Amino acid sequence: MPTICYIHKDIGNIDRGGLCVLFKTLAQGMRNMGWKTSCVTTQELSIDGITTFKLPKEKDPHKHSKRVTKIIEKENFDIVESSNWRFELLDYTTKYPKPQRQSKVVVRCDPPAATLFPNMHKYSKYEKILCQKADKLIAVSKFAQETIRKKYNIKKITVIHNGIDPVNQKLLSSTTNCKVVKPDKINIFWVGKTTKMKGFDYLEKIVLNSPDNFFFIINIGHSVQEVRWSQQTLKRENHVFVQDLSKNDQLAIWSNCHVFVSTSRVEGFGIAVTEALSLGLPAIINKDCRAYSEFKGISGVTLEDVTNIKKLYTAIVKSSSKRYKINNLPKKLTSKEMVQKSIKIYQSLL
Repeated sequence: MPTICYIHKDIGNIDRGGLCVLFKTLAQGMRNMGWKTSCVTTQELSIDGITTFKLPKEKDPHKHSKRVTKIIEKENFDIVESSNWRFELLDYTTKYPKPQRQSKVVVRCDPPAATLFPNMHKYSKYEKILCQKADKLIAVSKFAQETIRKKYNIKKITVIHNGIDPVNQKLLSSTTNCKVVKPDKINIFWVGKTTKMKGFDYLEKIVLNSPDNFFFIINIGHSVQEVRWSQQTLKRENHVFVQDLSKNDQLAIWSNCHVFVSTSRVEGFGIAVTEALSLGLPAIINKDCRAYSEFKGISGVTLEDVTNIKKLYTAIVKSSSKRYKINNLPKKLTSKEMVQKSIKIYQSLL
């Protein structure tokens, strides 16, 4: 039985961003394909049939990387995979060059950290080393592929779009009461961190000036609060903040909304857009976010200038009366396709 281990510090029972969703989906998919599957994380994680190695939280990414190496040395996995973010496999790839490497290294790339966060140039050097030393690079989007190639001068990168598991329709149909959803309003779902990257400042203007029949359910992630809203906005009773929802609770609330809106300036891929579409919700997304151009032409997606508030409100009202089939996703955005394409990569390394 081949063995594989997914390594990311935020893989947990409570999802903490798109990478967490990505690696959990991959891990479950590989388990279902008969691979012995493990995860290395710093969070609480319990998934049937998957072994969890929990490391203590460590702010220094280099110290964390060395702890990851110790687990790999002990377990001798056939394949180990991480993202380029925080370069968790840097120590292992440096310590063991390709010919001497027991575990083959796959790096699934978001755009470089400095592309997503302008203040993260300090990570560029180490991301580049990891990407150049890996056995195989996968990009989560064409945008990620282009930026990794340009930033790190690496030509051979395979694009495998992030895919998600089918939604449990019984769970959604059995949900009859979501207290945060307002039955007499147009309910708008937003998910992300309180950062400029996610357009949290754009969202404030949208919330502050919105008509009285709009209600925003804002699922905020964990990060240092980069953007702070004014008291004038916070006093409006047209929104609610939620956090640390279980996946089932999040999907139950989300599916009872009318529209999903994303204000992100930049994304590696946009897994939240995929999740909204899987629930049958129309998605209105920032046309200036380059990764979002890959959603163009998909039924239910509207690319809009989120800084043109009047036009955005019109799009929300127009979209709010529409509903699409649950799990009606393009093939490239399904977990099945992502896992099958990934297996081909893994098998080529064995």
